[in-house]
Amino acid sequence: MTGQPYEKLLRERIFAPLGMNDSGYDSTRPLLSKRAAGYDKQFDGSYVNTSYLDMSQPYAAGSLYSTAEDLYRWDQSFYTEKILSAKSKELMFTPGLSDYGYGWGIRKKDGITTIAHGGGINGFNTNITRYPEAKRVIVLLNNTGGAPLGPMTDAINAILDGKQPAMPKQPAAALLFKTWQSSGLAAALAQAKEMQSGSQYDASDGQLSQLAGQLLATGKVVDGLELAKQLAEKAPKSAGAAELLARAHRANGNRIEAVQNYARAIELSDTPRAFLMYTEAIRELSTLEPKAVK
Repeated sequence: MTGQPYEKLLRERIFAPLGMNDSGYDSTRPLLSKRAAGYDKQFDGSYVNTSYLDMSQPYAAGSLYSTAEDLYRWDQSFYTEKILSAKSKELMFTPGLSDYGYGWGIRKKDGITTIAHGGGINGFNTNITRYPEAKRVIVLLNNTGGAPLGPMTDAINAILDGKQPAMPKQPAAALLFKTWQSSGLAAALAQAKEMQSGSQYDASDGQLSQLAGQLLATGKVVDGLELAKQLAEKAPKSAGAAELLARAHRANGNRIEAVQNYARAIELSDTPRAFLMYTEAIRELSTLEPKAVK
């Protein structure tokens, strides 16, 4: 424990020593000349400004800003002891539970070590992947909220190795929504199952979650709840699936079930921001006036 503010500690211990002059703890108050705005892609292909989020909420779970160049400087520091001792780096990059070290996913295949971490927040998603044997790092920072950065990283790595890259699959949620509009939920789920066996479209549970979210957002709450139930049943230990099901129950007026699933999401989540959001949702549901029974 240092007793110093988190922002000051990062600046003094990491950013300043490494010359990471374009990195810091995010706040709307300071003027950043090249601050990137976050956007969300709509199902019709258009973009809108992402919803506002006070960066004091994510705190250490996602309140930093940086650039690819600064993150390269950070990566290069791991080949020295300027920031971390050899012992600290050994602890950081030794996989523990579920191949997770101190803030990194670590795996080794065919003698090649891959050290990576991805993240996302309103309007942004990011990925940094290190290949220490080759002293290679791939940093991808996106401000449209949902680019397939994992497959893109794999493709870039293949190119660097002189191999033929595989193109990332196209997100299927918008197409599935069109099928739902014309033929209903069963047809959309059948289409998703067919897509999952092919190589062109990403019709994963993540895309189905986006479809469910769109159904809820457009007032199609019964089908949204049905799809959310199916996703939660498939992934009983997913905080995201529990939160989606909570939102779906809330939209359908099922307050008790909504509270139960928000509580389940809190139990499963590992991010402070999610805890605050879900707790606030439970508080709001608990203070609503009950509807009169006719």
